[in-house]
Amino acid sequence: MADIIDINEKRDALTARISSGTIADKRSGTMNEYDTQPHRDIYGKLWYQFVCDYQDGDVDFTFQIWARDIEDAERRMGLIKQNCKVVGQLISEVDA
Repeated sequence: MADIIDINEKRDALTARISSGTIADKRSGTMNEYDTQPHRDIYGKLWYQFVCDYQDGDVDFTFQIWARDIEDAERRMGLIKQNCKVVGQLISEVDA
């Protein structure tokens, strides 16, 4: 049986610094060497991954969302705050 990995472990500090720098650069309209490759959807629109941070007590956690740009990412975070709910546990992922 495979080991179970806790994906909620505290993130690595280097990853947090890189991610935060990337977001700050996206706000100013510049790119840097840490940017992830964009994903082009079936309509030809570019999507990027953004890192979101939150704290639970004294522990920091992160998750990622896909958005068109930083303004879209912030808009989506507003929607998450308003109406996000847990719909189930992720058991596995299959690449399509």
